[in-house]
Amino acid sequence: MKKIIALFILSISIIFGLTSCKKEEKGFHFVNPGMLTVAVSTDFAPLEFIDLTKSGQDIYVGADIEFAKYLAKSLNVKLFIKAMDFDSTMVAIKTGTADIAISGFSYTIDRASAFLYTDCYYSEGDQGQVLICKKTNASKFKTLESLNNGSIKVGAQVGSLQFNLVTEQLPNANLVQISDLNSAYDSLKAGSLDAIAIAYSVATTLVAAFPNDYAIVEEAFDIVDEGNYALVKKDNVELAEMVNECIRKLPAGQMAKWVEEAKILFNSLGNNAAEDVPVNGEDF
Repeated sequence: MKKIIALFILSISIIFGLTSCKKEEKGFHFVNPGMLTVAVSTDFAPLEFIDLTKSGQDIYVGADIEFAKYLAKSLNVKLFIKAMDFDSTMVAIKTGTADIAISGFSYTIDRASAFLYTDCYYSEGDQGQVLICKKTNASKFKTLESLNNGSIKVGAQVGSLQFNLVTEQLPNANLVQISDLNSAYDSLKAGSLDAIAIAYSVATTLVAAFPNDYAIVEEAFDIVDEGNYALVKKDNVELAEMVNECIRKLPAGQMAKWVEEAKILFNSLGNNAAEDVPVNGEDF
């Protein structure tokens, strides 16, 4: 009788053991073992930009980069920053070439249907989304209505919240799709764009660095800012939960501190601060 019971228990153990293995095989794993691969668009100071005085992975700096370092350390893995244009960060998650995308993502319904959002890790408040123009046009463009006509070219990144805001709140403006903010700034300065829709922290960083070139349009977009989130693949629930646990343990005010430090760094670097996107998502 004892042998029968023992055999029964052994059989049950084997079954559960096999089930556990199968679950582990089908469960979460990093794209690169032992490494958190993060898709980032490096044209978004102070959240993410490039320090040309450094080399390798150290060139990537900014508040979101510090957040990514914090996540990797908390998850006890190495960090690999995979730089690319903004739209490609989301493609990288869908195709499984990155574990997570961190690039100042705001909440949109379209993204929520395609990805898993983590918890909010940073918020800029209700003035979170604005427009910038040339300094010489600051008196001309003070309101949204002053930009809302077909002769005005307003740039916004493809796939961004700002793109949706221009579509909805400036329906008569000539919306210009941009993939690289750095090039867009040059176009604004040259006069081929009249305004660019960007996040408030990005706008203030740019204007502080180039006060004679750019200005913030006084009237911001009408939106309740719900903060910034990271994106993971729709079926990667375990990673999202792991990241959310890290976010819950992030000290209050830490992201705001990293943002301010990144603004100071961007201004101090001068011409050694870049907001370029590497070709084909490869490192410099």
